[in-house]
Amino acid sequence: MKTLWAILIILTLMLQARLWAGEGS
Repeated sequence: MKTLWAILIILTLMLQARLWAGEGS
């Protein structure tokens, strides 16, 4: 279960990073 949560958190962070990068540029 911990691995599943880790994957979800990583995916969320990646998506947020893309959104922030898109808004920044």
